[in-house]
Amino acid sequence: MGRGLSPLQRRILQLAHDNREAGRSKRGGPDVYAAEIYAEVYGFPTLPGADLRNPARQTFSREQIGAQEYHAAAASVSRALRRLADRGLLTRHGGAGAGAGARLTKAGHEEAAALLTATTTTT
Repeated sequence: MGRGLSPLQRRILQLAHDNREAGRSKRGGPDVYAAEIYAEVYGFPTLPGADLRNPARQTFSREQIGAQEYHAAAASVSRALRRLADRGLLTRHGGAGAGAGARLTKAGHEEAAALLTATTTTT
């Protein structure tokens, strides 16, 4: 499979796994949305009343974050999601930007569980 998973790819798998295990994923729908990744990984502040799991609502102010920083994060997240999909670890759902989502495949769920186990045994 080539090189291992990047820290961003590992974090995406963990977020998706945590959401599924906590029952935040609708059956057949995304386990994680790009907006959740932006908030969790990049620390982007959300707009008042924003819902990270509702792709129909605006979640962030690009002006507040900075257009260049926002677009760089969006490109990184999109690339990471594409590479995880290419590895068969997730399927992509939805549109572009913060509304994009991803659902773990069986292999992705197993990989995320293994990552979480490895993290808890090394700490």
